[in-house]
Amino acid sequence: MAFIRRFFSRFGWGGVLGDLSGQQLDVPSHLMTKPTSVDGALQISTVYACARLLAGTVSSLPLMVYREDRLGRRSVDRNSRLWMILHDQPNDSMTSSDFWQAMILQWALRGNAYAQILRNGEGELVSLWPLSSDQMTVFADKETKQVVYQYVRDGETFNMNPSDVLHIKDIGTGLVGFSKLEFMNASIGESKETQMYTTANASNFGRPSGILTVDHVLDRKKGQSQAVAQALGSFTNGAGRMIVLEADMKFQQVALTPEQSQLLESRKYGVEELCRWFGVPPVLIGASGATTWGSGIAEIVSGFHKFTLNPLLKSIEQAILSRVVPIQDQGRVTVEFNLDAFMRGDLASRYSAYATAVQNGFKTRNEVRQLENDPPLEGGDVLTAQTNLAPLDKLGAGADPNVDQTPIPEAVQQ
Repeated sequence: MAFIRRFFSRFGWGGVLGDLSGQQLDVPSHLMTKPTSVDGALQISTVYACARLLAGTVSSLPLMVYREDRLGRRSVDRNSRLWMILHDQPNDSMTSSDFWQAMILQWALRGNAYAQILRNGEGELVSLWPLSSDQMTVFADKETKQVVYQYVRDGETFNMNPSDVLHIKDIGTGLVGFSKLEFMNASIGESKETQMYTTANASNFGRPSGILTVDHVLDRKKGQSQAVAQALGSFTNGAGRMIVLEADMKFQQVALTPEQSQLLESRKYGVEELCRWFGVPPVLIGASGATTWGSGIAEIVSGFHKFTLNPLLKSIEQAILSRVVPIQDQGRVTVEFNLDAFMRGDLASRYSAYATAVQNGFKTRNEVRQLENDPPLEGGDVLTAQTNLAPLDKLGAGADPNVDQTPIPEAVQQ
């Protein structure tokens, strides 16, 4: 499918950012290197780890459904069909975690994630089923300007209305997201070449090479040189073995070649390069080296959330509101990922934030207890606030005249 889209792009389509009717491009018009398949890309550990991190993180976040009443008060809508499908089980074969892992994997590699929206005869939501991005084509009808989703399965082609497709897009034209795997093909090729070189020369990296010298010329007719070569050959077949040299023999160790000595640095650079494509800090996939945002993991996670996760989650929430939430509920129903567990700080930080919230009257004690999975307390649903804060010019205005206001002597205070 990607090859076909690249082929037709040469006939006046104007590239991926062109203002086009017809089929929408999500791949570059030409590749810098030989294209890499999904299977090949996932054999690069960095690609696999980044895709798994994104898919695993999103799938672990609870997707909440809220409904507003006439007074604008919002509450969790646990009894709705929408909650059951989005939060619990999108279809008969998948949990919510399974569904979002499949969707985000498609999004991370292909720039687009699709799911078929099934409804009953009354228009009520029944289920969501992931669709393969490689089997989907999106085009704009030249006459009506309507977007059509064309899906190929088992040799048959199906045209689907936009209202029947949940479409999560990466950066792109607005109609389709750019296929990350196609655009990062050159970077994947570099990492693949480095990995193939490492594999091909792995047997030489366990030991240094060297030169054996003797004080006299070996007699080839007597087989002396062959005997020495055979002895050294049996030694080199097992790294770490000991060899005994005869008299007049000297072994001089030879350092690694520049290519070998730079291999580790090349692989580190390859990891950072691929992580940039996914917006993932290398340290979060187990790569060593200096961190990017601050020196602690909290700053790194915060940056990952702000610059990578948040745009993705917002696009998912907006796509669900646009395509999945029934028209009659739009404006009253909101869908949001719950990030409390993801952004959960250490105990001291959480308690300090809770104290600020309770003392300033924007959270009750029971709301705080719920965040810590503690049972509610009687009387804990009342908003409270500190009363010892007053303007400087009002200090002492409310002092009790019957109470002695004389300062306590310093000696007594001690």
